[in-house]
Amino acid sequence: MRFYYVIAASNRDTEKPDACRNRDLQDMLAFRSAQMCVGIHLSYGYAQIVEPHTKMDKGDSRDIQHAVVASAADIFITHDKEFRKLLKRIPIKEFQVAGLHDLLGQLSA
Repeated sequence: MRFYYVIAASNRDTEKPDACRNRDLQDMLAFRSAQMCVGIHLSYGYAQIVEPHTKMDKGDSRDIQHAVVASAADIFITHDKEFRKLLKRIPIKEFQVAGLHDLLGQLSA
């Protein structure tokens, strides 16, 4: 139940949470926050299984929460290289992930 409220609250549309309850999974994936929620979990799981050098960290659960909230933005800036790698695997339209140096390079160009 709480998942629906997070999606409705962070969605750019003004739909009410009750409207989310009547949607199936495919419809819910139209929301960027739902795409990010599913995407970050899949990316994290992929990293754990396929990339053996990836280790779990205490802050990973907070990173996942930040990713879902960040889906409301067009660009997400983080200094954490591993977190950027996880986020860049998620195909969300008009959503960019960059480091601070990347952003400063874009601004000075």
